Amino acid sequence: MHKLADYPIRPSYQQGESLGGFLSRHFCSNGHEIPKSLGDALAKLYKSKLLKDRIEAWDLLCKSVGTVPENYRRLWIEEQFTYSRPSFIGLDEHWQKPLTRQFRICPQCVKKFGFHLALWDLPFVLACPTHNKFLIGRCDCGKVLCWKELKPCWTCSCGSDLRQLSADPAPRSLVNTALSIAATAGFHVPDLLKQQTEKFRVADCLQSTYSIFSWLHLLLREMRTYEDDKAFGATPLPWRFGSVLSNWPGGLIRHIRHVITRWHQDEHDELMVHLPEKSRAKELLLLLRYALRTTAIPQNLREAIQTFVNDLDFKPLASNRWVLNPALTTSQREDKSREIQCWWGTLLDWMELSNMHVTQETKLHDDLDQNAIDISVKILNILSRAAADPTSAQRFRRFAKAWPPYPADAITRSPKDFIELLGHQLIGMSSSHREYLYELCLDAGEVKNAAR
Repeated sequence: MHKLADYPIRPSYQQGESLGGFLSRHFCSNGHEIPKSLGDALAKLYKSKLLKDRIEAWDLLCKSVGTVPENYRRLWIEEQFTYSRPSFIGLDEHWQKPLTRQFRICPQCVKKFGFHLALWDLPFVLACPTHNKFLIGRCDCGKVLCWKELKPCWTCSCGSDLRQLSADPAPRSLVNTALSIAATAGFHVPDLLKQQTEKFRVADCLQSTYSIFSWLHLLLREMRTYEDDKAFGATPLPWRFGSVLSNWPGGLIRHIRHVITRWHQDEHDELMVHLPEKSRAKELLLLLRYALRTTAIPQNLREAIQTFVNDLDFKPLASNRWVLNPALTTSQREDKSREIQCWWGTLLDWMELSNMHVTQETKLHDDLDQNAIDISVKILNILSRAAADPTSAQRFRRFAKAWPPYPADAITRSPKDFIELLGHQLIGMSSSHREYLYELCLDAGEVKNAAR
């Protein structure tokens, strides 16, 4: 048994220091390498799936080291965060593994503080959140940094002082990722203020943080385009999803909105857009809706996703094939709805009005024909285009006369309520009536849009 208390030089453990770093610092100070038994125990603690093996490794390390910070036990024994496998993730596990026998350093931090940080062992921590530089895992001589070959005073086996290595500036996305992990890891990081990490916090614990990173992996893969492939090539996703972590979860929702808007920018004139099977937008929305049903996603993120999804859903139709045009901002969509509402007022002279001031929402039947939804949306889009032409009202006289009794107060409702009222009336009428209205729309001069 290699008990640290039996050695003449006994450096004290530093707050935030890694277990591997502390063991190496102790044995190097006494002119030795880390004993193989302790190196094996450390590797087993970090990456074994078996709780029994991890506890045995932990007990051995505790007997050698003495007092070990309690948050280390929480991470490596209780949370077992490295093998967090949410049900919606189908990824290999290699990307989640921490470093074991090898290590990375920030030369500036090691030179200033003299020890190796526990944060640097964690998956996806590829940059120093304090100095915004890449962590270095290889000496200038080409050798990979590993504990068993580290010499005293942070010297490589080639004789180079690792504290003098030069690190390149890291992209902001990698720094953001490191800050996000630091926020929930519970490890002390010298010179890093709590308020610096909190705005990148995505969860309450490290296990949930990696679960969200797994979900982001799928989400951003779904949003990746051919242009992205050309720009990033084989760049790993962790290098990119850090850009959506700032001001979480608002930064992510803004990114999603930007991407889906870009996908539909050629449909800017439409009120609603069709999502074909296997389309990127449909797959993305399915992934977002699925996230709403899993507890692996924290509540604040689910609430942000729910708000985004609600903004695209058109309640009267409740269809996954049609959504309100994501290329339009909320204000642009409201302006377009208001334009339709004002144009609709020019048709009232030919319409039959009802004294009913409140229209009950139509309850959709499970066996509602998808064709009914498709025709209803096509009619709404035709009306949206017609509203942009002030001279079109005369062409829609027959259409107006065939419209079902219309609530007299509808024209005073909000643009959103007005459009939803039209949707409820369309979906609630008979199929023959709806198809007749569609034919009248086409006869009114919209034949060229029949294929939409």
